[in-house]
Amino acid sequence: MGYEVAGARYEIHVDAASLELGERSLSLRPLRPSDDAAVEACYRRFAAQHHGWLDRGDYIWRRVRTPRNDTAYGYVVEGTSGVEGYVYLVRGLSPQGAVPRQVLKLTDLTATTPAAARRLLRFLGDHRSLAQDVMWFGGADEPLLALLREQTYQVKLSMHWMTRLLDVPRALEARGFAPGLSGALHLDVEDDLFPENQGRFVLEVEGGTARVRPGGEGHLQLHVRALAPLYTGFLTPRALQLAGMLRAEEASLDTASALFAGPAPSLRDMF
Repeated sequence: MGYEVAGARYEIHVDAASLELGERSLSLRPLRPSDDAAVEACYRRFAAQHHGWLDRGDYIWRRVRTPRNDTAYGYVVEGTSGVEGYVYLVRGLSPQGAVPRQVLKLTDLTATTPAAARRLLRFLGDHRSLAQDVMWFGGADEPLLALLREQTYQVKLSMHWMTRLLDVPRALEARGFAPGLSGALHLDVEDDLFPENQGRFVLEVEGGTARVRPGGEGHLQLHVRALAPLYTGFLTPRALQLAGMLRAEEASLDTASALFAGPAPSLRDMF
């Protein structure tokens, strides 16, 4: 069908007792319905820095705010520029141990400034007398974990997600590339279902902007399945070559490696 594994979703667990750090210099308060637009704008700023994250619609936001018919309690962090971070959390009970303790399940956790990140960690750490475990989903490169003094956390794979390119030229042009990056890649794509994806294309990137035209010399040959993890940055061109999913000479491998380099694609939301 043309789908291939193209990213990962990780489950993050942090010992609440290790979060008594950070600061209280910024204001933190319960979220009000009038904050929704500012919170959603804060998420978009944060998500735009992460490969693979969703541009959320109403359905995903409902899952954040009312997970499985439960209610998530929201809190916002405000600074001079307005909402700089927020968290939605659900309080549950851990079945482990003789004395029940809370588990904080975060349906969303976002900070767009270092001060907001420290304020949110301090807020979560303030639950340490009752809660033992703080859990949320994200990437293996979760930036908030870099603020912890010790490795008092676990990051484990929750699932891999898949991607299928339906329109190869438009997808490549819409992808976005690193500013200042330039180069040309001659692709030869195989697609069993969509004839318009079949054949040779030239991907030309100038100043981070891409243009795709038909034709070219087809130096880099791959099925549309292999193009999915290359497109998201989940697998490098040389990893795909080693797996027998891509054929190319060294010059094309070097160009593709430069063009598609970037953070590992991750995902916070289920959909």
